[in-house]
Amino acid sequence: MSKTEVTYDDYEAECLGFLADHFDKEGEFVDIDDFPRFEEVGRDRVNGVLSRFRRFNLIQFHTRGSIEILPHLFDVVEQLSAPKSDNKYDIFISYACCDSSLAKEVQSEIEKRGMTSFMAEKDIPVSSDWKRTIRDALRSSSRVLILLTPNSISRPWVLLETGAAWALDKTLIPAIAFVDPDQMVDPLRDIQARRIETTEQKMQLIEEITANR
Repeated sequence: MSKTEVTYDDYEAECLGFLADHFDKEGEFVDIDDFPRFEEVGRDRVNGVLSRFRRFNLIQFHTRGSIEILPHLFDVVEQLSAPKSDNKYDIFISYACCDSSLAKEVQSEIEKRGMTSFMAEKDIPVSSDWKRTIRDALRSSSRVLILLTPNSISRPWVLLETGAAWALDKTLIPAIAFVDPDQMVDPLRDIQARRIETTEQKMQLIEEITANR
């Protein structure tokens, strides 16, 4: 599932940079006629850009001929200027085969929120080298969610994925269900885990993961 995000064309990105720079030098109010290449692109184009910015709470109209820059605009400018990640997946889900129903539930909730994820049972193509596919997915994931249950806590493959993720300097997210935190192996013992024994706990973890994407 592809990640849902707001995108901006080249002129919109130019306008965002202009507004951020204008705020730093001259304040939060901007005359519409001062927008980049106003004469070249025309008033209708600029108004279309502003209407879109207003829809995303980046600006608000101040007077008929001017707008006010809102704080959220700077978050967008920062995101646009940040280096793009080469990672294919936001989340790699490590789990035991016996817990596939739990893993599917978690993956479904993650992807409903516009994030990409890898789950071996669903995402390994037929006839592919499954070990290589898992290794490549692990390398190309931003974070690794490890589902620790009585079925998986001592499973060799889950332990192997945990160790590999740690060696690759991935962000590890231990999620425990009906096991004691003391049963976690290194390096997970030093990481704050979350319990996912109830629906409420699962949803809280998903929201936390989403908020920290």
